[in-house]
Amino acid sequence: MIFDINNPWLVGIIGGAIGAVLAGIILYYLFEHRKQKISKTILMTFINNADKLLGKNMTQDALKIYKDMLKVVSGKKEPGVYGHIKNNEGICYCNLAILLNKEENLTKAIQAYEEALKIYTVEKYPLFHKTIMSNMEKTRQGIR
Repeated sequence: MIFDINNPWLVGIIGGAIGAVLAGIILYYLFEHRKQKISKTILMTFINNADKLLGKNMTQDALKIYKDMLKVVSGKKEPGVYGHIKNNEGICYCNLAILLNKEENLTKAIQAYEEALKIYTVEKYPLFHKTIMSNMEKTRQGIR
């Protein structure tokens, strides 16, 4: 059997197949992009709610949300979000140290700050770095 590239049926079938594959790729990209955007919006909503709770001194509620969000956020994929969560987790532990398990909570706070500093380096984020370093120094003084 010889394929004649001038045969309109053959050109139509090949063109249709190529078009279908391209349409599938485009639709997959659009739906996947939309799904990722929705997931990011939900994540940021939870983090904003935790930040508001922390601002209202509802520390344990905020800490629970931060811990839950750390299960879905990684420092490699979303470093800014991860650093923000770790810094605020440190603040939560400092606040809890006032009420209970002082040494344990202050140690957890320092660990959280150290994780945040891996993201917020002095070269890339000097202001955040300085703020976290200040928080960590105050926390270390609380342990003594």
